[in-house]
Amino acid sequence: MAITKDQVFEVAEKLLQRGEQPTISAVRKELGTGSYSTLTDFMRQWRDSVEQSAAPIREPLPQVVQDRLDILGTDIWSVALELANTRLKSERESLEFARIELEQQQQETAQLADDLAAEVEVLKDINNANILSLDAAATEIQSLTDKNDLLETQAEVRDVKIQDLKLALSQEQQSSAGWQQRYDDQLAKYDLLASDREQLSISLAKASSVLDSERQSHQLQIDGLKQSHQFEVEILKDTINGLEEQLKQYAADLQEIRIDRDTVFGDFKTLQGEIKAYRDLTKKDQVKKTGGDTPKGQG
Repeated sequence: MAITKDQVFEVAEKLLQRGEQPTISAVRKELGTGSYSTLTDFMRQWRDSVEQSAAPIREPLPQVVQDRLDILGTDIWSVALELANTRLKSERESLEFARIELEQQQQETAQLADDLAAEVEVLKDINNANILSLDAAATEIQSLTDKNDLLETQAEVRDVKIQDLKLALSQEQQSSAGWQQRYDDQLAKYDLLASDREQLSISLAKASSVLDSERQSHQLQIDGLKQSHQFEVEILKDTINGLEEQLKQYAADLQEIRIDRDTVFGDFKTLQGEIKAYRDLTKKDQVKKTGGDTPKGQG
């Protein structure tokens, strides 16, 4: 059964909650199945959904600051937001470019893994076909061997008959020229049968030699294919590990950017406190001036 996007999203969230890195290999291990190309596409969608939840924070300027500080307060707030969002936008663009490049590499790697898996299946089919061919050849050799054994048995029976005929012909040789002719005919048949058996033995030896040669050739091909694919699998594993390390580094850079953003907003809060203190001091000065200007008659 094919895996779904919801299954991939659920496994990625579980890995993240456990403090583990939700890589393609880790998700595939949790699911127990799935092609690398399908998992790569679903994981890209999951990362996009996670990044969308981390949009830039924009807080409206408090009304009390707007009323008291007017242009000065507005400029300070705009500069603070512009610095924070400019820095965040720049870093996010860099990370987005790196993420796209990484996803392309992961897609190519996943496609290569699927191609290698398909090629392995084809080689398995070829190997099975070769095994069937060898079995058929072995069956044919066994059939020829059985025929040869049968011919040898028949030849032994004929040898016995020929010996009997030779004995009979030896006894009747002096009395009948016809018996001599029959003896010669039977002897010629025996020689012909012996020649046929020799040709059959030669054919059997040639077939056995060809079968041994094919077995050795097929075994060498199988050993070479195993070594070649083992090397390609190792290269693929190294590539996947390198991509996972790059992804970890990108995640660390994003965390650092978020810390910088928090620092900027912390500085802004401090600036708000200073403005409030300045406003309070201004109020006190106004109270003092108001008290000093009170008419003497009211004192």
